[in-house]
Amino acid sequence: MDNQNNCTKYFENIAALVLGLLEPKEAEKLHEHLEKCENCKTLYQNMLNEEKDIRASFSEVAQKGEVIQNSLIEKLDKGNLETTEKPNVIKINRSKLIRNPLVKFAAAAVLIVALITVINYFGGSIPITTISFAEMTDAIKKEPWVYIKYSGISSSTTGPKDMWINFELKINAAKMGNGQLTFVNLNEHKSYTYDPNNKSITIDYIFENEYPEYFSSPISIVENINRQLEAQGAQTIIHQAEYNGETVLVQESTVSINNTVFSLSMYIQPDSKLLLCMQSNTTDSKGNSKIVGEITFEYPRSGPEDIYALNVPRNAMIISKLPSDEYMAIWDNYRRIRDEATQAYIMIVTHADSSSVIDMVDVDYKSDQNHRFERHFVFKAGQGYYTFQQQYKEQLGDTFDSLLAWIQNHYTDSGYISISFYNGKHDYSTSRDDKGNWSKIEKMYSDVSLLPNETLESICWPHIGKRGNVIEDDYSKQNNLICIERLQQGSIDQDTVSLPARFLFYIDSQKDYLCIRKVIEWRPDADWQEDKNWLDGIEPEKTRDGSITIEDITEVFQAPNGHWYPMVVEEKQTGIRKDYKDVPLKLISTEKIYLKTNPKFPDGIFNAENLPGQ
Repeated sequence: MDNQNNCTKYFENIAALVLGLLEPKEAEKLHEHLEKCENCKTLYQNMLNEEKDIRASFSEVAQKGEVIQNSLIEKLDKGNLETTEKPNVIKINRSKLIRNPLVKFAAAAVLIVALITVINYFGGSIPITTISFAEMTDAIKKEPWVYIKYSGISSSTTGPKDMWINFELKINAAKMGNGQLTFVNLNEHKSYTYDPNNKSITIDYIFENEYPEYFSSPISIVENINRQLEAQGAQTIIHQAEYNGETVLVQESTVSINNTVFSLSMYIQPDSKLLLCMQSNTTDSKGNSKIVGEITFEYPRSGPEDIYALNVPRNAMIISKLPSDEYMAIWDNYRRIRDEATQAYIMIVTHADSSSVIDMVDVDYKSDQNHRFERHFVFKAGQGYYTFQQQYKEQLGDTFDSLLAWIQNHYTDSGYISISFYNGKHDYSTSRDDKGNWSKIEKMYSDVSLLPNETLESICWPHIGKRGNVIEDDYSKQNNLICIERLQQGSIDQDTVSLPARFLFYIDSQKDYLCIRKVIEWRPDADWQEDKNWLDGIEPEKTRDGSITIEDITEVFQAPNGHWYPMVVEEKQTGIRKDYKDVPLKLISTEKIYLKTNPKFPDGIFNAENLPGQ
């Protein structure tokens, strides 16, 4: 957890990531932050759940007469709805609060639906009534290029205004709302970003699986929206209409809620099955129609094949952020072994505080894409540690089998449990409160798992990213380890100070590239801060003191599958204080790991229908 970092500056980008509108470079930075900040990780998961609530709330609307409560964006800020001067056009700014609940849903719906075919590229299919999304996607992928133009959707600078996609060449180019131009070539694993302010092109490395991930989740959201519309009696009308001088097929789904009609229309070329336009609007009881957004699709024979084709000046300064060959060799081995060593296992982790009292037990089940993580709180509300610790110590035992038996018996008892489950396509989550009540299961489509960063993969091979440098220091030399250093600049956002940070990852190449030690330092007077006057004009009390957190794998073992794993992990901290560099580290927690790498999984453990809280 980033105790030192005030995370307000990340909130808007987290919202943009949930909606699938964040630029790849910004999304990667945000994912790196989420890996180390439990607060923002929780906020991100909550926002994903909010998207589910937006869809699920349709069933409540019919009964309660309310549409959307506490929308995703209302979680971030308190502002006002901004509208254009034209009364029938709503201008949505995600950095402001959207107060009108009808607009909230319509805005979310059009953003979600519009992005499906646009950016769920290189795979995926979404059914609709007459011409399925699979058919439309197949038709689009046969075209040399697709050009998408957004209008009336968002005034935020994080989203694209114009976009070109070539599926065969795996090229994505876009003009962003802030004036930046982006060009991604996945075949070359490179992204290019032109900043008109300093007239520079930044070149960065991009992994094959990291770009589509940000835009894949809308597939399931659309399916759920359609289901909810149908459940509320929505009518789907298929008819012909004129669009740009040609006869097209229009599929229009409408539903009336509290005298307001929501309409979602798609204009499709019937012979080629190419999507030509998506439009969303609302109509009130007086017949006033409000256009929420429109996205048009064109299919030119050619498109931009480099950043300069977007009218970037040839004399623009080049800034390379490509990782070194040495670093990429380490990173490739790191990821390869991580994937090999975490294919199938059951891991149990006991969490003990500084006085060695076990207060939490995790169990992590994984078999290929199926992945289930559970957290069980040992003590119930109101139970004193010293009164009950001996009783629970005896119940828990100190073996894999005794702990697994306690976990399974815990379901028949009371006490807090949280469950996250991923099956390769959907993320599920539910929890039980201290009184034994299970929450409703949340389901979210995702190409990647959204499980907490407490899994075996995160403990052994935490996310490092591609921004690191290979260095040598005394600890790496003495212990024959590879040291990866990643530096982060301090920043100020609306008087909120985020301190400069230094992350050190010590990797044992002799033991499957295990990350033996991880160090996080938040340093107010960092010598790597490029802007030496960055705190000018900031009140001293708004700048927190520094701190150091160290996680050490203190014991390891080699499993029958030949891979190395940790047995004990200790976390030590200095606390946040002015003299943090001079004080000794204090033990905060100890994790003990029990692992089986060729397990017999409990029956039905990876079946979503067996999750409690149905």
